[in-house]
Amino acid sequence: MNNDPDKQPTQSFQNRLTGEAVDIPTVIYPKTGGCIVLWENIQSGFKNAESILNTKSLVPFMKDDNLKQIIPKRIASHSGVVLDVLVEGNGQVDSTREVANLSQVLSTGKKSKDCDEQPTNQSLVMNPKTIPEVSQPSIFVHIHT
Repeated sequence: MNNDPDKQPTQSFQNRLTGEAVDIPTVIYPKTGGCIVLWENIQSGFKNAESILNTKSLVPFMKDDNLKQIIPKRIASHSGVVLDVLVEGNGQVDSTREVANLSQVLSTGKKSKDCDEQPTNQSLVMNPKTIPEVSQPSIFVHIHT
């Protein structure tokens, strides 16, 4: 990650399989003041990029207040962390998804002063075991005899 104040801040990424590393410029997202990385810039550095992981956790695309994916696609920057890029077509995407923690994370960004800090987020991890029973779908099976 680039911490030189005279240069544009960057986010470090590496191909999870090959280890090839690339620093991609970040931009400040006006709504939160936090730094983001545009998906199209990630795809420019990693052809056939499929998804991003922070160790075993999926880095979700940012969503608006209605939980709709923001277009153009983007992810929050992770200061001081090298994020893994999963690339389609070499077998790593499907095998990694089997072991990855694919918890759904809903973020509510708060204003951050600069890109060198990780945006402050309050995260809600949706764990099926903590969802009340009434909100879980029921399956009814009717057997004709």
